[in-house]
Formats: sequence, structure tokens, C-alpha cells
Amino acid sequence: MTSIPAALSGLKAALATRDRSGVNRAARDLIRLRAPLGGQWRAIATVLIENGELSDARRAIDLLAAATGHSALGRFAQAEVYAQTGRLADAQSILASVPADVPDPLRHAYLCGTLALNQGDLESARSHLKRAVTVAPTSGRSWLTLAMIGPVPEEDGAAMLALEDVMASAPLADRGAFFYALGKSLAEQGDADRAFTAYATGASAERVARGGAGGIDRDGAAGGLAWTSAQLAALPSTGAASTRTIIVTGLPRSGTTLIEQILAAHSAVVGGEELSILRQSVSMLGGSGPDTIGVANASRLTEARTLYDHLLAQRFGNAGRVVDKTLLGGRHMGVIAALMPDAPIIWVRRDPLDNAWSIFHTYFQANLSWTFDLAEIAEQMRLEDALHAHWRALRPERILTVDYAALVSDPAKQIPRIVEHCGLALEQQQLRPERSGRTVTTASVTQVRTPINTRAIGAAQPFRKHLQPFLDAYGRG
Repeated sequence: MTSIPAALSGLKAALATRDRSGVNRAARDLIRLRAPLGGQWRAIATVLIENGELSDARRAIDLLAAATGHSALGRFAQAEVYAQTGRLADAQSILASVPADVPDPLRHAYLCGTLALNQGDLESARSHLKRAVTVAPTSGRSWLTLAMIGPVPEEDGAAMLALEDVMASAPLADRGAFFYALGKSLAEQGDADRAFTAYATGASAERVARGGAGGIDRDGAAGGLAWTSAQLAALPSTGAASTRTIIVTGLPRSGTTLIEQILAAHSAVVGGEELSILRQSVSMLGGSGPDTIGVANASRLTEARTLYDHLLAQRFGNAGRVVDKTLLGGRHMGVIAALMPDAPIIWVRRDPLDNAWSIFHTYFQANLSWTFDLAEIAEQMRLEDALHAHWRALRPERILTVDYAALVSDPAKQIPRIVEHCGLALEQQQLRPERSGRTVTTASVTQVRTPINTRAIGAAQPFRKHLQPFLDAYGRG
């Protein structure tokens, strides 16, 4: 039996070499041994979340809570990890037992507010987040999350305007988020010029905070474009059925969350979200181009498929269809073809200018630094265009292209073809996906709770003159 010192040594060595399997194995040994690691369990839980091992992450944080005698601080850490691993109701239950000043009034109010927002309790979310900006008026992320709940009330807009000069020199972490919130308020008031200036200020701050230019995976795109029909035909079989997963892909803010909501409203679909687990299999295989996937043997592909299925079960169990929303998934179409050759794929497309504007004025938590620069958005969009055309030609029977404008203009026509492509029979609740009450944790958290509408069509037009750098770089100036 492995000892605690041996497991700790193994964990350190695996972390140093980025050995995912070794990290997970050592962490499980430490969990099984209930090692007296105290606060170190938080770091272990974080690594396990990054590896997609959500159940083990919760076990690790449970041990931290126990090590603190289930103190208020320990329970707060437990609530954070349960939230990060998709157990939002459990996180709320744990948090309800934590005093409002633990670990401090801001963090407590902010976590309460985001949990309520993600579960659709907008009134409670607003109450908690108003408390957050009251105790910490310069908390940019609190203002931003408050603004996401719906139209910004006049009093909140006035309060943000009063803070504008102060926030212009605030720490980057708060400055960027604050100016995105201010931009939303000004845009709703019809002041397009000042709104764009606020968004641009926020984007500039975030770009610096996140390390400047970069974030476009050009090598991945080149790998995705390198595939040929002959290489796809030569892929060995993993020997397992691959119809459980429904892949939804496209650019950020193209309408992928709406498609996810429509599909997840079906009784045979147990859930769906932006999983990011396909990238774990890509990492295991060393890439997604034909130079890596095309030369992998059947056992290696089966190992990667087993990992994918394991991580999927971590989130949704072993039964039912699942929607895997993989943004910019065109780079990974070769991996999808290798691991899940029968999986239906929905590729969402949107008017380029509307899509670009929606990307630019959205604050992304993920490190998508290209979203803060109009020229880089254009480059990413050109790559997306090329990948979509390439893979539609290679796999026309598996890929269904859905135009966002067509979908919201005539959902009664478009939803049945989406559902049919996924091998499902239409259910009436799919025509009103906003009624599903599902948890949503993406930037579309409030939009998906309103009936399907056409309001986002042409949304970029009031800002068109400010978007000329995008049009010039995209080639449609």
C-alpha cells in the first residue's frame, strides 16, 4: 500500500513533469489515506478540477473542510469548489451555513450572487450583488455580474458613472470588468459612442492584465485544415459506439448556448455545457492534426476515447445523451472523427459584424485575449470560416450548419432539423427552451432565459463606425 510520503513525492514529481495520470493517481492515494494536508487540499482540488476529475476534487475539498473542523472558512472553500464542479445547489446549501462576513463580506456576497444568477434566481442574485457593490464600490467584477442580470437600472448606471474617474486608475483586475459593465449601461441608454469608449477601455485593461496579444491557436487551425478525406478514411476504429455525445461548435457569441439549450430541453438529453474535456484527449494525443492523430494506433485512440468518456461521466453520469459545447472546435474535428466518428455535429454561424461586436463587448472569464482586439477577432473569424468550409466538405453527413439569424427568425422550422440531425424526435418543450430552468454559467446566462427573439440581429449597426478596424482586417471594409 502506498504511504503518505510516497504519494506526496509522486504528486510532486507528476506535477513537475505535467503527468496528468500521475497527478490523479497520487491525489487519489492521498484522498484514500486521508492525508493530514490541511490547507494544501485546496491546491490539490484546483489541480483535479483542471484535470476534469470533479468527484475527486470534491473529495479533496471535503477533507479540507474536515481538517478545519468544518469551520466557516473551510465550508466557504467547500462551497467554492462545489460551485466550480457544477454542484451549484449543493454549493448554495453549504454557503447558507457560512456567516455573511466569511471570508469577507465581498467574497461571500459575490459567490451568493453568482450562484443565484447561474440558477436563474435573478431577484436573489441582484440582492446579493447589490450588497457586494455596497461593501466594495470599486469591485469591478461585482458591477459586471450585477449588470449581466438584465437591463441596468438607472440608479446603478448613475452610480457607475460617478465612479468612472476613480475606476480609470483602479487595479487592472477591477478596471476591465467595471468598464464592461459601464459600457453595457451606456449602450442600453442609446449612447453608442460613450458605450464603445467604455468597452474599449475595459478591453485595453483586460488585454494588459492577461498578457497582451496572443491566444489565437494558429498551429491548431493549420492542423485542422491539413486533414484529407483519405486520412480520415484510414483512421482506426476505437471499437465503441459514439452517439452519446452531440457536438455543438462555433465562435463565441455565435448562438451555441441557444443550440445547447434547445437540445438539452429534450427528455433523452441529461445535460450540456461548455465542457472543455475534449481538449484533455487532444492533450493526451499530443495534438489534433493528421501528423499526430493520423499516425496514432487503435489502442492510443481508445485510451483517449476512454478518458473522454470518463470525464463526461464525471459531469453527467453514464446514461443519457450529452451536449458538448466546444467553442472553436474546428481545430479538433480530426480528433472528433477519430474518437466519435458517429457523433452529430452542429456548427453555428452568425453574421460576421454582429458576431464580432458581440465578442468584443463580452467580458470572457477564460483567457481569450484575442477577444479584446478587433483585428484579432477578424483573424480568428477568417480561420473559423476556412475550417468550417474545409470540414463541411470532408464530413457533410455529420455536420449540420445552423445560421443564427435563420434560427431566431423561424425557430419552428429550424429547431426540428437540428433535433432530427441529432437522431432525436422533437419534443414540444424544445420550442420554448427558455422555460427549461437549466443552470447556465456562460456569458449567455440571462439571454437564454428569455424567449427566442430577433433582437440580436443587426445589433452591431449603431457601433459600425467604431468597428471599421474589424471590417478592414476581415476584408469587408
